[in-house]
Parts: sequence; structure tokens; C-alpha cells
Amino acid sequence: MNSSHQTDKENAIEKSRKLVLRCYNTLASYLMNWDDHYTTHKFQRLYLIQTERYLQTQLNEMRSKRKLEFSLQDMIDDDVYDDEIIYDENDDKEHFQIESTENEKKYILVNTRIDYQYRSDYLNNMCLYDFVSILYKKKMNATDVKYLSKTAVSIEEEEGNKKGRPANERYPFQKQHPQATTHLLMKYSESHVPILYGPQIPRRDREDTRERYSRALLTLFVLWRTAPDIFDINQTWEFAFKSRKNRISIHSWKIIENIQLLHE
Repeated sequence: MNSSHQTDKENAIEKSRKLVLRCYNTLASYLMNWDDHYTTHKFQRLYLIQTERYLQTQLNEMRSKRKLEFSLQDMIDDDVYDDEIIYDENDDKEHFQIESTENEKKYILVNTRIDYQYRSDYLNNMCLYDFVSILYKKKMNATDVKYLSKTAVSIEEEEGNKKGRPANERYPFQKQHPQATTHLLMKYSESHVPILYGPQIPRRDREDTRERYSRALLTLFVLWRTAPDIFDINQTWEFAFKSRKNRISIHSWKIIENIQLLHE
């Protein structure tokens, strides 16, 4: 028998064996209810543009109350989207989830922006990007309530001696949060990568989208609870960003550089 023919036959048998093995593993995973694929990262979506527009609306209302008139382009009631792409007219509207309250007879509107604004005081030093990456909201059970009651005192004692976020994995919402009595924030066992839904953050070197770029980075990486935390009423978004650059962490600057690389 020709040696090359023998080799081809062996290769065919080996390929068939690998195919059967792959099918077997896939079938076994399905029957055992296991995952059929794996990724190096886990992801969490964030509707960034909706949070931006919330802040923009707050700014516009503040200016309206003060009866300030600005002639700056794209500052009042104008979008600052990247003009290269056309989006559905509803893309920038803030989305909410309808969830029941404690008595389950009343319903409320909640979303990630509200969760971030009324996060625990122990999370004061966490920007929106890290918030979405590290924490998720869950309904409290008896174990959670017991955990929070036991750790409340120890957290207060440690806060004066430790810098940064305390080591506990559960955090209550501020009392202003509509679900403060029923839900809490829990740390992921593994950090997630935020996926930004909506128009992408524009290039930093484009003059015509500089306002949108600045607004997006302020929203994501500067600490805030209310709109005035990230801008003054008489500032452009660009100036507000420049004046607050020193508030952005080194870790966040690395992410900002990676965002820019997507345009290269």
C-alpha cells in the first residue's frame, strides 16, 4: 500500500475521531445544562447616551431657571451626537424598568442611572463605569439583611482606617432610592466589561464632536450623584471636562486611552 495513501487514511480517521469527540462534548454539555462556549471576559450593558441626555436635560433646566442665554452651538436642546451616523429618534430617550415595590401592589421606574445616583455612601469614590463593572442589584433575602446588620458597625470602624472601597461585598442603597428597603448592591465575583449601547464615543481630536466627547467622559469617569457635580451652569462640556481631569483615576485614564484606540 502506498505510504502517502496510508497517511491520508490515518488523517481522515483522526479528523473523524475529533469530530465525533466534539459532537459528544457539545451534546454532553447540552444534556448537563452546561455552557457550550467560554469567553475570557463577562460583559454588562450600559445605555450611556440615555444617562448623558438626563444630565443634559438637567443642565438645560438649570439654565432655563436662571434665564441664561447661550449662543454656543450644541449646548441647549441640541444633540451632540457624532454626525456621521444616524440613529433612531428614540435611542437617546432614557429607558426604565418597571418593578414592584415592597408591598408588590405599587410599581416604580428604575434604571442604572438611579441605582448609581443613590448608591451607598461607602461607594462615593466609584465612577459610573466601575459601578457597572463591579456591582449588580439584587433583591434582598434574609441572608442579605443579616449580613448588612452584622457588618454595619464593622464597616464604620474600618472606614476611618482604610482607604478606598471597604472589603464587604454587599452595599445598601441610600434611603432616597425607590428600592432601598427591598434591594441592595452586590459585588460580582468577577468584574464585567461595560458595553456602551448607543452612539459610540467620538474621537477626542474632532472639533465638531468635542462637546459630546467631553460629556460622555464626564458621565462615565468623574464621580457624581447630581448633575452639578460634573459641570457648572455657565460651563461648556469641554471646559467642564478640562477642569475636572484631575478627578479621573489612573485606572480610568487607561480605559479612556483604550476607547481612543478603537478609532485608530
